[in-house]
Amino acid sequence: MLHEMHITIYADAMDSERQLAEVMGMVMQSFARLAGRLGQGEWLCTRVEAGELRDALAVLDALLPADSVELGAYACRPELVQALLGAAGYPMPALQELAAGDYAAFAEHVRDLIRRDLAAYGANVRGRDGLLARSARVGIAEAETARLTGLSRNTVRKVLHV
Repeated sequence: MLHEMHITIYADAMDSERQLAEVMGMVMQSFARLAGRLGQGEWLCTRVEAGELRDALAVLDALLPADSVELGAYACRPELVQALLGAAGYPMPALQELAAGDYAAFAEHVRDLIRRDLAAYGANVRGRDGLLARSARVGIAEAETARLTGLSRNTVRKVLHV
């Protein structure tokens, strides 16, 4: 009888962990979809995805013990979600603009992010030719340089033979 109780308790614990893992997966998937919609500028779909994320977080909240919100290495705290959104390029002020329906301000924020990315890309491209020349000087073949950089072999050849 005691053995059967241990098995039941173990099965219940495993079921709880499985359920918690499934819900964490739902939260992460909802978050990824929301970030994708934001990145594509799909404002109306963003509201739907935000609602689905809110629902997934509510299910997660219901599964967590009342005295703890820690999930091992994960923590379900608003400041961490805000930091994650900020790192993805969506700081809270921008999301609040979107939530308030100020699509123009949010769209301008997205344009600023893309301008920043374009400037970073331009800085990388300006250093490209020197890097390609250094690779040739140390004996790395054009084909290998092209493969490693994702450039066409013709582009590598043009840069090296200008």
